[in-house]
Amino acid sequence: MEDHASDVYVREARRRGYVARSAFKLCAIDDQLGLFRPTATAVVDLGASPGGWCQVIERRCSPRCTLVAVDLLPLRVPLGNGTFIRGDFTMPELAGKVQSVLEDKECAGLVDVVTSDMCPNRSGGSEDQHRIAELDQHALHFALQQLKTGGHFVCKILGNTLPFDLLMKTGQKHFQEVRVIRPPASRVESSESFFVCRGKLARPREASQSKHRYGMDDWPGFLRGKRR
Repeated sequence: MEDHASDVYVREARRRGYVARSAFKLCAIDDQLGLFRPTATAVVDLGASPGGWCQVIERRCSPRCTLVAVDLLPLRVPLGNGTFIRGDFTMPELAGKVQSVLEDKECAGLVDVVTSDMCPNRSGGSEDQHRIAELDQHALHFALQQLKTGGHFVCKILGNTLPFDLLMKTGQKHFQEVRVIRPPASRVESSESFFVCRGKLARPREASQSKHRYGMDDWPGFLRGKRR
């Protein structure tokens, strides 16, 4: 049975026309950090089904913004100025399809935000953390290729243990600010949080500038508490 807070978000999602309560997680992250802008050119949403994050992106960016959504499962919402690609994002041919769409839209390498709510089927224990960490690495590698300078990246994580050490180090090397956020809409019993990288750097930091490790509550950032 869902906790009371989850029930509230389910009812509110229906009232606002969101296909899933997960939409409020991305809303909370954007409210805090200002990831989406009306001037955005392109956004890629990985693990997009059922489509709650796509709805948030389309509402917060302009109708001219190109949205590319990817998932193994179908979307339950229509896209405006968007393209849905169904398949396994970790397969090279699927990533090639995303690249082709971005090239056709003249957005390759100019993406404003890459989001990922990808999550494997849960089996419990540390195995889930390792599996989602692998998905996150795929998503971050793609983001580093496609984001423009100043672009942002968001992905789901489970816990903050060793599987995410490389993810953290990579984020600190390539972005101005790296944070871990747990939105209010996350279920009480869930270990999920969201790894958020803001402001892709024009050039990676030197190793000496990004060697520190940080916990869930003490991530650094020149932009802490400020909207871009």
